[in-house]
Amino acid sequence: MYCNYCNKEIIDAKRPKGNTDYSKVYRSSEHIIQNAIGGRLESEKICCDRCNFHLEELIDKSFCDIFVPFISNINNFKKTNNSNNAPKCSGYAIYNEGNKNKMVFADVIKKSKVKKSNELIKIEKEAGTKNLDERIKNCLNEMRVAFKNFNLDNNYFKQGISKIAYNYAIYLGINIKNISNVCDVTLDSENKELISINFNTIVIPFVPGNAFDDFLELHTKFTLFHNLILFRYGKELWCYINLFNTFQFYVRLSDNYDDGENIRYKIYGQEFQYMQSNMNTNHNIYSDIIMEKAKEYTASGYKYVDTLSYNFYIKQNKLNNYFRIENPLRKFDKGEYEIIFYPWWIIQAKDKEEIIEYTTKKYIQLNQYLIKDNPTILDSELFSMSKEDREKFVELYLKSIKSS
Repeated sequence: MYCNYCNKEIIDAKRPKGNTDYSKVYRSSEHIIQNAIGGRLESEKICCDRCNFHLEELIDKSFCDIFVPFISNINNFKKTNNSNNAPKCSGYAIYNEGNKNKMVFADVIKKSKVKKSNELIKIEKEAGTKNLDERIKNCLNEMRVAFKNFNLDNNYFKQGISKIAYNYAIYLGINIKNISNVCDVTLDSENKELISINFNTIVIPFVPGNAFDDFLELHTKFTLFHNLILFRYGKELWCYINLFNTFQFYVRLSDNYDDGENIRYKIYGQEFQYMQSNMNTNHNIYSDIIMEKAKEYTASGYKYVDTLSYNFYIKQNKLNNYFRIENPLRKFDKGEYEIIFYPWWIIQAKDKEEIIEYTTKKYIQLNQYLIKDNPTILDSELFSMSKEDREKFVELYLKSIKSS
């Protein structure tokens, strides 16, 4: 077996302790969705131990850091490694200063508790050095997190989500030769170690294209899950990725894929994973969830017999995943109708503001779910701040929402 990144032959054993001969590579288990964000599906058929190590440094760490503000608020967060290691992030918090609420920057937030605030320390020092350490400790204990920073770096995000799609395709047995053109790697000259990597995939955000999908995504009970679907449309190989039931994207892995079958549409595999459960992937449970939502849709006055969604297809009141995107939208162009594949339709029919608006709604939905037992900030606390702090809070909060 060969590594799909460095192409070295993998020794079918774990690397001996203390072995630093990196010209040889050993077996390693790689997570499809990064374990740090709750991914539990893994495989030893993707990469060697050295590339696994380098991928963590080159892509995974920066990608996973984007999601720390959410992960730190998820109760019963399940992953396979370091389950007790709570992630840290930064943000803003409020505390009482002389019977007035003040907002300060929190440098370290862990499990929704402020662990460090240099701005707080500076304020308290200016008030005097008497009992300084005790005062700071008491303030930290009483501070409440207003909101956490969420900085979506487009390049790190694209690389991380493309890696998920790439690894999932390999996991499902897709020949690496059919998708290798989207992954550029650079190896060093001595031991052929991975020193840089770039995925040049096309990444398109999902947006509901009809009332049915809009209802399913924005008007039903929110639950936390990850979802992957690898499929072919014509000669294009795509992976639909949904992280935290919020960050939804199509990733194109090939524009000239041929598996020898003369069919227009095919699903190669799909995974569904709850975020707050030890349950393994269970397609029946996912199907049940979708059908329950479809019944809610019917109860709202709509019919769902033969209803098309762009994530699945309901025909004769039964869920049929293998008809997903089988009937793409049509676009009127120069007096004629033409069939357009759904991700391409999103790019043509939806402007940037519409995409941002939907993504923002999903982001707010996630935030409301995570803080349902810990409200961000009470009205009384907001209005007890100074005018300057209130304006600062609103400005920064709106900025954090829009950054998604």
